[in-house]
Amino acid sequence: MIRLVFPDKTERVIVWEVQSEWTKAKYFRLPGYVARIFEDYRCQVELLMICKTDALAERYREGIRLGDHSVVMPSAIGPGDLLPITEPESRGQSAHRSVATLLMQGKPNDEFETTKVAAVLADGFATIDPEQAGDYAYILTRVIGEEFEVTMEATKKGTDPEWWDRYVAKMAGEGRQKALDEGLDRGMRTGFQLGREDGLEKGRNALLRALNSLGIEVGSEARQRIETCSDLESLLSWMERAHSVRSVDELFG
Repeated sequence: MIRLVFPDKTERVIVWEVQSEWTKAKYFRLPGYVARIFEDYRCQVELLMICKTDALAERYREGIRLGDHSVVMPSAIGPGDLLPITEPESRGQSAHRSVATLLMQGKPNDEFETTKVAAVLADGFATIDPEQAGDYAYILTRVIGEEFEVTMEATKKGTDPEWWDRYVAKMAGEGRQKALDEGLDRGMRTGFQLGREDGLEKGRNALLRALNSLGIEVGSEARQRIETCSDLESLLSWMERAHSVRSVDELFG
């Protein structure tokens, strides 16, 4: 939501929703959003639906019908409502709009188109906050793929701009975090395994000592079975039964 105040002191609140698919529940909740915001700000409220498909946008343009004489008419934008950022008519539009357009219209069709897109964005990123431009480049790399990063790097002019440094730092940070997460996962698995093995070893030794102290003869086969047991539950069960049996046959039985 954004609240706009114009030079003549009039106000307007724009509420927008990004919709990837049709949901009946959201369809009927939207008028409630508008009503609550109108009650809070007491000014004109406009609802804007940013839709993943043109068909979805068209469906919202038909209005949200609450009854025979009550219809909420949102504005709706689909991919087809935005010119591709490489079209001459799109020159001069903000980098923010170019990014939004690309996210809505999806991955370029081929390598040539990707190169044109990267050139337009590189020019646009030089005109906005470097931190935000770096974030945009990071998001678009996730959407388009690694070829976007390669093309973007080849498109840069002269020394690396600040936004590119921010992008590289973000990618490096993600790489470090991924490595950290993978290392932590491996460490936890290894630690659990070591702890389990240590517990098994102690359990085996404790069982053999208990059987010896009780005077229960442990033959070579029985000893091997105990020393190679890798099931902690079985070891615990044998240890509980050791004080009530007279032979290893009864123990295992």
